[in-house]
Amino acid sequence: MVLGACAGSQDTTNLHLDRDVVAVVGLDSSNVRMCAGMPSAITITGEDEEIWFYQTSIPRRDLSLGIPIPVLGAATGNVSLNNSTSCSTQFRFVDGRVVEAYPSGLTRLMGEQQAYCMTKIDECANYARSHK
Repeated sequence: MVLGACAGSQDTTNLHLDRDVVAVVGLDSSNVRMCAGMPSAITITGEDEEIWFYQTSIPRRDLSLGIPIPVLGAATGNVSLNNSTSCSTQFRFVDGRVVEAYPSGLTRLMGEQQAYCMTKIDECANYARSHK
């Protein structure tokens, strides 16, 4: 039916994220330390529940502009814009196993949702697939 083609497609990164989250569900804390490293912080949310946070800074090219200032004749000024971003990935554990994982931070890059902030989940999904 032609109407189905008009519905719009789901972001391919969201599909990738969903597939990777399914792959990491069930990993234990030892597996997550192997694929993602030591967490930046851990929050105990219940007797058998905790959330591990991974904070990542992603440097990107800075923008620097020379701007002429006509007040002093030939004097120029410079404007610099820091273009880095920060990402956080959370793994929620219940009874020592991942039950949920999600990245947050830069939400769109050239149409790809969570493009920069999926690294830890990608690494753990690849680890889980190679250790089955």
